[in-house]
Amino acid sequence: MEVKVNHLTPGMLLEKDVLGKSGNPIVEKNTKLTETHIEFIKHFLIDKVTVATSRIQSSTSDNEQRFLSIHGNQLFIEEFEQAVFHYEKLFISWQNNVPVNMYKIREFCIPLFEKTIDQNMETFLLLFANSEQNSFFQNGIAKSIISVYLSYKLGFEKKDWLQIGLAALMSDCGKATLEPSVFKSKLPNSTWQKYPVFSYKMIENEPTLTQQAKIAILQHHEYLDGSGFPAKSKGHKVKMYARIIAVSNMFTTVYSTSPKEIISVLEDYRINKLDKLVVDTLVNELQGFIE
Repeated sequence: MEVKVNHLTPGMLLEKDVLGKSGNPIVEKNTKLTETHIEFIKHFLIDKVTVATSRIQSSTSDNEQRFLSIHGNQLFIEEFEQAVFHYEKLFISWQNNVPVNMYKIREFCIPLFEKTIDQNMETFLLLFANSEQNSFFQNGIAKSIISVYLSYKLGFEKKDWLQIGLAALMSDCGKATLEPSVFKSKLPNSTWQKYPVFSYKMIENEPTLTQQAKIAILQHHEYLDGSGFPAKSKGHKVKMYARIIAVSNMFTTVYSTSPKEIISVLEDYRINKLDKLVVDTLVNELQGFIE
């Protein structure tokens, strides 16, 4: 029978899958509901679910464990998608010459960043598997959370990994100043390679970003061998925040669900372009998911 979500109680047995907006099950049928399941269903603003007229007697610990592992990922992915939505709206406003509002950015990014450090590579690979194409806005949010994750794994304190995540997200804001034809172009050109400078100028006077974060925004496309842009900085001149974002940018550029493919590209660039320690940290995380 159908029951309003607000009337659900622990112990009720689902008779049908509970479907999310994507049409995929967020809680599967034959699951014995717990308080956690009920709160999770409420999060998706679902009105009614179908439950059995009697409660199951057998243990459902396996179902509950599966819920925590799989649907915990799903909840994070839903929050990721919400961040993509907010980022797209802000970017369009920047294209219309609206000033950057870091308060709005922090409002949806900080909670996501704080959850990011509890995830693993399986979740990040699922971000790619769940999307039909690599959109600019998905890429921007993905780059920021990978930067946060790597910073955390490298031992940075919270104040640093939050700044690195924000710098990664804002590193592309200067693209909003480009003409649409240039913005969509995949070919390198002098105008395109100046966009990190435009990004820097848009946040130059922002008091909530540290100077390290601002420099990272300017340098996120620089390579250690001097082949990057906009200044062709090399070696020690490329700061650590920027090195982390550069590796994260490479991860999202590959845009693959195959750890082997991602590792192959990263190792090619590790030779003289990307920071070895940062690449090794990411590769070590990915290797645990190679079949």
